[in-house]
Amino acid sequence: PSTQSARKPAATNGTRRSCTLARSLDLQAPPDNLSMRPVSAKVTLDNGRLALDDVTLTMHGGQALARLAIDARAKDPALQLRLDAKQLDLAALLAAAGVPRSVQGAKTDVTLDLAMRGSSPRAWASSATGTATARVGAGRSEAGRSPGAGKSTG
Repeated sequence: PSTQSARKPAATNGTRRSCTLARSLDLQAPPDNLSMRPVSAKVTLDNGRLALDDVTLTMHGGQALARLAIDARAKDPALQLRLDAKQLDLAALLAAAGVPRSVQGAKTDVTLDLAMRGSSPRAWASSATGTATARVGAGRSEAGRSPGAGKSTG
């Protein structure tokens, strides 16, 4: 359910429309709820191309900035996603991924830069190219071991 919204009027230039919106979202994302509050973005629709620019949101205790572009003009639509998330709660990320762990500290930064094609989540996953990086800060896991302090993957 949305809790608040603010809109600026859409600008029209031929078939191009854009607006800026701010909204709170609660999305059902298996296996658990993913709550993102507040969310704001600049939205542009131009002849079958949708762009969500300057998407800012708070999720899993941290802040994220994202950009999503969808070009639906071809038979296999193209998607591009860029996400920079800082200071996420590692325990919340692990729980959302279906592997809950007791973790203290370990603030996590995540960067995604992905390009995908297709008309289904399966097609997107099988065609995805790009990079994904997670940097885990100092922390402690349930066994008293570091959950990956300072390690980076990509």
